[in-house]
Amino acid sequence: MLLFVCILLLLQHLRCGQSIWTKFDLVRPFADAWGSSFTTPYVKINKWEGNGPSQLTNYSFFGCSVANIGDLDKDGIDDLAVGARGESSFMPQTINGNDTEYVEQLNAGAIYILFLTDIGTVRDSVRIGSSENGGPALYVDDQFGYSIAVVGDLDSDGNTDIAVGAPGYQLGAVYLLYMNSNGSANSYTAIRGSYNNNTDAPTIAPTMGVGSTSYPTNPTLIPTKAPVRPTRRPSQKPTAKPTLTPRPSSSPTTAIPTANSPYPSAAPTSAQPSYRPSQPTFAPSQGPTRYKANGPPLTFASFFGSSLGTIGDLNGDGVPDLAVGQPHHITGINSVFILFLDTDGTVLEYTEISSNGNGGGPVIEYLFNGFGSSILSFGDLDNDNVTELVIGAQYAVDPGTISYQSGLLYVCYMSRNGTVKNYQMVSQASSFEETGVLLPVIPNDNCGASVITIGDINKDNYRQHWPSLLFTPSRPSYPDLIMGCPQNEVSGGTGRLFMLFMGPNNTILGEKQVPDEEYDVARDISPVFQPLDRFGYAMTAYSDIDQNGISEIVVGAPGDHVNGSDYVGAIYIMFHRRRRYHPPLVCDLCYLLSFSIPLGFLALTCVCSTIYFFWYYRRKPDEIEQIVLGSGIEIGTTRVRKRRVTVTNNEAKVGADDFEF
Repeated sequence: MLLFVCILLLLQHLRCGQSIWTKFDLVRPFADAWGSSFTTPYVKINKWEGNGPSQLTNYSFFGCSVANIGDLDKDGIDDLAVGARGESSFMPQTINGNDTEYVEQLNAGAIYILFLTDIGTVRDSVRIGSSENGGPALYVDDQFGYSIAVVGDLDSDGNTDIAVGAPGYQLGAVYLLYMNSNGSANSYTAIRGSYNNNTDAPTIAPTMGVGSTSYPTNPTLIPTKAPVRPTRRPSQKPTAKPTLTPRPSSSPTTAIPTANSPYPSAAPTSAQPSYRPSQPTFAPSQGPTRYKANGPPLTFASFFGSSLGTIGDLNGDGVPDLAVGQPHHITGINSVFILFLDTDGTVLEYTEISSNGNGGGPVIEYLFNGFGSSILSFGDLDNDNVTELVIGAQYAVDPGTISYQSGLLYVCYMSRNGTVKNYQMVSQASSFEETGVLLPVIPNDNCGASVITIGDINKDNYRQHWPSLLFTPSRPSYPDLIMGCPQNEVSGGTGRLFMLFMGPNNTILGEKQVPDEEYDVARDISPVFQPLDRFGYAMTAYSDIDQNGISEIVVGAPGDHVNGSDYVGAIYIMFHRRRRYHPPLVCDLCYLLSFSIPLGFLALTCVCSTIYFFWYYRRKPDEIEQIVLGSGIEIGTTRVRKRRVTVTNNEAKVGADDFEF
């Protein structure tokens, strides 16, 4: 019976340490909830909550991009950069040679540097916009802040530098911002290649610019000379894809470049020193300055810079490289550019990976598939010392299913030259075919709009509660993926996330929806979303500030429209916990009992066996003694010695060994 109990404990313990954990939900609203030191399941940051930026307006689309930029202000807490691609800016315009008025540049875009507290709320924020706090000069529909990525410390000043995408409606660009610790940009470098003439585009000179300026060390949140920003916005709701029709060149607020009017650039005063002497400075007497081509050639409405990815030093030259996506190209063939950078932001070389197989990329049957919607560095999976990429295609159709625009992910095994050696598709059909796991995606989910990893969430190699026995197998650890599905207007959804528990060869062993309908939504601990919030449009991994062993997830919802607002936007910091099978005994006690009881049973068996041995082999009476004892004859305990008489030849002899009783 005791042995049976020990076997049950051991089996219970092995189940307690099972490898696949698929029970995850938000932290419960009470202290020490399943290992978390927090009492809140999430923190929402927008114009009204979390001490977010108060200057946000309708159609800001705050949260369209988000990046963890590390501890920029050196206070021990990681900070965030959040994009607001719909923000307006005001550019000064000289009238009659004397008067200056500020002209609103709709959808010029901006980003916000958020300095957070240790509970996830905002302590302070800095806005980087058009010629504001070190930002570049921006114009109508530039959509600066559409994407953000961390590129490391390019200028070796101890501050993390970032790349910001401005895909625009005409020509896209990526700006490398060299950051100060106070949240402003010390300088910037623009990446925009020469323009290839296209019949659908206005005539433009093949020019490109590199702007570099030095800005004050104390940033200002609102321009002091600009008037109050008007609330004028387009009356129509935004669509899933941007309008591709160019604005007429006669529009007074639209800066479309022509052969006689090159694409405008920043024009700081001559009193501002150049950050790098080798780069051109701008004098106000020169007016708009032609750009110097830097990067791959562009075509009209290519939306270059719609997505960015940090890929580390891919070519091994000691300088971080950058992946730039153009997932909304007007031709329907989308691509990702691998840019090999110099420390000053110059593009030394580049490689294009397209959805038509160029550069080793996948051949996707449908056009306008959104290939390049998101880009993630996924570690070295094939042990060739080159990091792999996960690339999202949010408008792609899953082959073999009816899930129109459900979205896909591609795991691309990279070479040092930026080309793809081979790739694997992660989708509903592929996961069901390989492991039987059917992802519950639906048409118009747009999964793959964002993708991140926070390591091995389900602990494939979990052995904390396993006994250290020789037969215990070793388990490799597989990093897992979190896929954003913001759900477009056709679906009418609010947006959601999927945790994908990955296994060998990038197979999906399990999935978990966030928020969880059973554990989060049903128990009223999930955020309350509305249709078209676009939750999951952008994501980034954050540090484990609640110290429960799971990194937090920062999720953008650029369509958030509360308090009667229209698409102001928000971000959420989600605090998750692991949930797994819990036996009647706590796992630690189960672990101790699983080997201490067998050892104790063995020790008890040894002691009992020894006692039994000495008892069994004690002195026992022989058969004669048993007969005598059975006859009832009393046997004395005193032995009397008698003489033994031996008669030999009629003579008696006395022996010494004769006794009588």
